[in-house]
Amino acid sequence: MNRILFALDLIRTLPSKFARSAVIWIWAVTALRLANFILVLPMALRTLPREQLGLWYLMLNVVGLVTLVEFGLSAAISRQATFFWAEANKQGESGNTPNWSGLSGLVALATKIYSWLGWGALFGCLGGGVWLALMHPDEMLRPAPLGAFFVLLIAGVLRMRGLFWNPLLFGVQRVRDSQRIQFTGILLSYAVSLGGLLAGGRLLALAGGQAVLLLYPLYRSKWIVKTEMRPLFHTAPESIPWRPIWSSTWRAGAILLGAWLGTYGLVFAAGQTTGLSTSASYSLSNLVAFLIHFSAQSWLLARYPTISGFWATGDRSAIAHLALRRISLCMATFVGGALAAWIILPYLLHLLGSKTPALPRPELGALFIVAGVDLFVALHSSVLTSCNLFPQMRAILTVGIATFLSAFLFGSRFGVWGILAAPLLCQGLVTVWLVPTLCWRALRDSLPPARNLPTPAAIPS
Repeated sequence: MNRILFALDLIRTLPSKFARSAVIWIWAVTALRLANFILVLPMALRTLPREQLGLWYLMLNVVGLVTLVEFGLSAAISRQATFFWAEANKQGESGNTPNWSGLSGLVALATKIYSWLGWGALFGCLGGGVWLALMHPDEMLRPAPLGAFFVLLIAGVLRMRGLFWNPLLFGVQRVRDSQRIQFTGILLSYAVSLGGLLAGGRLLALAGGQAVLLLYPLYRSKWIVKTEMRPLFHTAPESIPWRPIWSSTWRAGAILLGAWLGTYGLVFAAGQTTGLSTSASYSLSNLVAFLIHFSAQSWLLARYPTISGFWATGDRSAIAHLALRRISLCMATFVGGALAAWIILPYLLHLLGSKTPALPRPELGALFIVAGVDLFVALHSSVLTSCNLFPQMRAILTVGIATFLSAFLFGSRFGVWGILAAPLLCQGLVTVWLVPTLCWRALRDSLPPARNLPTPAAIPS
């Protein structure tokens, strides 16, 4: 009888436990992104020619590249918000009262910096549009592609001006709310994209959905911060100089740039060396590989603020145990997902009547290996970054640049195989062993955390 009552109680409380779990919400967001293959992508694949689909992925990567103009500042703000949130108020209040003065100063500084970064995003997007027009004039210089690009341009610039609001929520331990916002934004994006595709909008429909996806999390996060964290806006802000932030932020930004060049940046190499048709197949397969990559990374993603908190208290043993368990779980998840996708994806696209096929199985398998190697490096790098440590910066940036350049060189001679060989060669020689070594060495060292973790007077990234 007791077992029956226990089971009934578990069934009754399980939904609420799931709803309170940050990891469950991260997985829900990831699952909804994967649902793109059921909801939006099948219709896009049936209606868009391969050349237009290849052009669309190039547009998305132009906007993604321009986002890097902030050089990882949003992640720095998120980590600093974690430290302020956990810090007792300087006026002498006890307990876990957040440092509202520090948080207020952080928001004021971010608002000022991101207003300038918005201008950088504008000029960067315009430069990317000119490049697309020069490389693919027949496809780009038409009303629909130009309209779609300018929708993405406006959305990208507006997003850049407020990019820090959602990471701020993440940093103040509102991971669940941050992911709920992402979940709702994806749903709204699907609704706009599907409605536009049904109305015959094609590229404009996809651009409209992407604009919603970029902007909704920004404005919703800002509204939550302003309505539920009122002391932040009624407390005199602490004066926070930008130079200490920049001294650490540029390192995180360099890591992001290197990682982007070695993964998503290869789409540019495919578009330049293989043509839009083959580039469309590569981009579609790459999208699947990195959706699985991000899905697997979710196990560790939800624990970034926890790792930062452990580092602030000097508990390196807790970080090591947490990192080992989560990294192992992430890699196991990726291997299972990649194997299933390698088997199913070609059949699925054929069943959907796609005009754009996946890469052939040998190339598709190699692409999943590339994504797996990148995930292994990224997991160890993110543990270091969450601890405000950047010994991996030079290696990741150098390898990213080398991968990007060699992809153009190898791709022009060997096609897709050359593009795939570039990251395997560069990461296999350097980062796949160096970054994990740096990570575990840092966690093993007995140096006091104060030497690597500045106090709020010298803001960390």
